Amino acid sequence: GSKPDYDKINERLMLQQVSVETHQNLLSDLLFNTRKIIKESTQTGRVLIKIYMDVAELFESVMTTYQDYDVLHKQFDDTGILEEYRQIISSLSDEMHEIGIAIKSGIDSQPLVATSTLIEKTKSNFEQLRVNFMKGDKLEYFVGLGRILRNLEDLNERLAVLHKYSTYEVELKKSETNAKIYE
Repeated sequence: GSKPDYDKINERLMLQQVSVETHQNLLSDLLFNTRKIIKESTQTGRVLIKIYMDVAELFESVMTTYQDYDVLHKQFDDTGILEEYRQIISSLSDEMHEIGIAIKSGIDSQPLVATSTLIEKTKSNFEQLRVNFMKGDKLEYFVGLGRILRNLEDLNERLAVLHKYSTYEVELKKSETNAKIYE
C-alpha cells in the first residue's frame, strides 16, 4: 500500500484536539456557570459533573500519549498486532458512543464483552511477540508497544466506570463531586 503521510495525519489530529477542547470548554462553562447544578447538587447533577471530570481526564490521558507511529509500523506491521490495537480502539470508540447515547436517554449501557475479549487476546499475542521477537535493538520498540496496550486497558477500565454512571444510580456523595469541582 502507499505510505501514510504522518505529517498530514498529525495535522488532522491537532485540529480534532482543538475541536474537542473547544467543546470541553463550552461544556465546562455550561456546567460550572450554571450554579443551579452545583447548588442543588441533585443526584443527576452530581453524576453529570463526575462524568464530565472523568471524560476530561480520559481525553487528557489519550492526548498526552505520543508514539512514533512511523517506527511502530516499520517494526510491527507484519506481526498483525497493530491491527489488533486498531480493533480495540474501534471497540472502545463504539462503547463511548453507546455511553453517550445512554447518558442522553437515561437508558443504561453495559461494557461490550467484545472489547475485553479483544484486549485479553491481544495481551496474549503481545506476550508471544515479546518472547519471539524482543531482541537487542527491538527492546525500546516493545516498551512503546506495551505502553499502548496498558493505555488501552486503562481506557477500558475508565469506560467501565462511565457505563455505571449511565444509569445515574451510582452512589456519589455531595462532598466527592464538590471537592473535585473546587480542585
